[in-house]
Amino acid sequence: MNRNMNLAQHTQAAKDRQYEQAYNQWLSSLTFEQKQKLAKLGLAKAECSYIGNGRTHDISELPLASLEANLMDDGMPRETLEIAAGELLKEFLYRIIEDKDNPRLEAECISLAFGFGAARGQTQTQVAKQYGVTRATVSKRVREIKRAYHLPTSEYMKSESACDTYKLTNRTRA
Repeated sequence: MNRNMNLAQHTQAAKDRQYEQAYNQWLSSLTFEQKQKLAKLGLAKAECSYIGNGRTHDISELPLASLEANLMDDGMPRETLEIAAGELLKEFLYRIIEDKDNPRLEAECISLAFGFGAARGQTQTQVAKQYGVTRATVSKRVREIKRAYHLPTSEYMKSESACDTYKLTNRTRA
């Protein structure tokens, strides 16, 4: 056993390895199209983030994370669906901000990527000023989130082609 790991951590690491093997075995049973859908959802590999409360945070274990889920025809009460959706959203957001140096800035960038920040009248420049970073830093992170989660460009954001043009223009000036 690794000296830096206590017994609980060692046990959890073994369980995580076992889960990853089972997950990979399940993945190998899927069709190519199903694997592509999982990849778009960020579920192409097992995610075992041990938090310390005995729970892994793998959103694929949540009820809404199913390739074949048809929740509206399931006869499930609306309240149950709302609770499940809330849990899925909570896990999704946690996975994005858990390892960030500044989780609040990351949450603001998520808000901007989804177009919520603009709805509150907040600009990338204002967010950057509030957190003591450059607007370019905020803009870059918002674009990374948008790409990673296949979000459409918000009406309050510049298009990808415009950003690419600005990059080329700025390089030639320098």
